[in-house]
Amino acid sequence: MADVALIAGASLVPAAALLPDAALQPAAARLPDAASLIGRADSAGRLWRPAELAGRLCELASDPHGVHLTLACALIRSFQQAAEPAAWVTASRATFFPPDAAHGGVDLAALPVVTVPGPEAVLSVAERLTRCGSFGLIVLELGTHLAVPAAVLGRLARLARRHDTALLCLTTSKSETTLGSLVALRGRGFRTATRHPGYFHCGIRVIKDRRHGPGGSLAVACHAPYGMC
Repeated sequence: MADVALIAGASLVPAAALLPDAALQPAAARLPDAASLIGRADSAGRLWRPAELAGRLCELASDPHGVHLTLACALIRSFQQAAEPAAWVTASRATFFPPDAAHGGVDLAALPVVTVPGPEAVLSVAERLTRCGSFGLIVLELGTHLAVPAAVLGRLARLARRHDTALLCLTTSKSETTLGSLVALRGRGFRTATRHPGYFHCGIRVIKDRRHGPGGSLAVACHAPYGMC
């Protein structure tokens, strides 16, 4: 694995090590079933399968509820089920909730989480991890929209193609501002209420796709975490 220790302030731990402090983190929704989120027959469902994401620089924007964390964990699970290692890089203390991820089928022991001091360091670590060629999916939790230089995005996009790695950038901009034109696939997560208490719809609206064009969405019913129903 790339030497992330060369990044000042970076630390690398398996996601399972986050469990003792999980109560300090906000709960995410229980993960939707992998088959219903990733394997649907419609065009939007196909876009988020590992085979479609491989080698691409992607962006998943949040809705006000932070549903992108739930969706990112569902994508990690699908990569793990396809025997493709995944990693998570973040500068945020309010990242995904490990018990919910584990309950949804994510193998926390096989998910390295790199915590860094700021969003710029997220990009540096992601570049090192991509260069090592060991991961099928790398999640970059950028938080509030970061103005990433085009040269940096271009370098990440080239590395993703070279190593057949999916780079998934999680952003939380309140506007429609995006990372830029170099992103190959862009979606926005959404969450809507259902008629059943404790359940809601969780999904992705496709905003941009260089291969198939924009449009389309997919959604599945999710259950709220225990204690929040």
